[in-house]
Amino acid sequence: LSVHPTKGPISGNTLIKIVLTNGTFSRIKPPNTFCFFGQDSQPTFAWEESLSCYSPAVFESGRVPFQLGSRPQNPVRSLFAFEYYIDVHIQSIVPSHGSLRGGTSVSIIGNGFQASNLLCKFKENLGNNFVKYSSSTLVMCASPASTSIGTVSVEISNNDGVDFTSEG
Repeated sequence: LSVHPTKGPISGNTLIKIVLTNGTFSRIKPPNTFCFFGQDSQPTFAWEESLSCYSPAVFESGRVPFQLGSRPQNPVRSLFAFEYYIDVHIQSIVPSHGSLRGGTSVSIIGNGFQASNLLCKFKENLGNNFVKYSSSTLVMCASPASTSIGTVSVEISNNDGVDFTSEG
C-alpha cells in the first residue's frame, strides 16, 4: 500500500492516490470504503487501478492519522499520517520578465513555502524545476525556455505538484 501525496493545504481538496498491492484492489469496494483523515471520512473512488479520495478542509495545520477502511475502528491497511500545511500564497514575483531562453532566476515572495516537495510552475511548464528554498516567505526558481513572448502565471506547490497556488 502506498499513499501519495502525504500532505496538502488546509483548504482541502487534495487528490490522494492510494495504490494497493498483492490483489488487494479486487477485494475492496470503493463505494463502501472511505479515507479517514482523523475522524473525518471521505468516500473513495476507483481511478487508474487505484483508489482515490479528496482531503477535507481543516482549520489548522498539523498531522492527522490517515487510514483506509469501512469505519475508523476497522482499517483495511495500516495507519499512515497526512500533514496539513497552511495555504501557500504568492505576494510578488521579481523580476516580472525574463529571457525566452529561460534560466532567469525568479524570486517568489509570499508565505507558506516548505523546504521539501517544493515545485515551481511557469504557465503549464514545470521546466527544469530548479527550486531553491530560502525561507517560508522566499523561494527562487529558474524560468524555463519559452517559444512565445507574453505573460505567464508562476505558481508554487508544496506537495510535488499535486496542488498549486492560483494567484501568481
